[in-house]
Amino acid sequence: MLSCIASYFFQQIQMEERADKLREEVAEMIASSTTTASRLHLIDALERLCLDHLFEQEISAALAQVETADVSDCDLGTVALWFCLLRKHRYTVSPGSNMNILSPSQNPKISVAMVFVPVKFF
Repeated sequence: MLSCIASYFFQQIQMEERADKLREEVAEMIASSTTTASRLHLIDALERLCLDHLFEQEISAALAQVETADVSDCDLGTVALWFCLLRKHRYTVSPGSNMNILSPSQNPKISVAMVFVPVKFF
């Protein structure tokens, strides 16, 4: 009986050490992500997994850097994620700021199919 209890506490200590090590690794991943897109997708993944509360300081620091990033060369999904994450974390971001996505001639990454075209119904 005593050996079972000791084994349980030993396993719990090992798991807590492993969790701390993994937290440090993820914090390092946030800090060392090289592109704006990778940093945004990592933050989004942490929020979707409900692990963002463990990395509040790292996410705040990353979003402060991402706020002024030029996202005009990113794809539309990354720009939408940039906008959504900054708004969600109470940054003041206006639609269209830092971005010329309104016409395909201004941004070649946007195809003609992405431009809004009103549809007539019968």
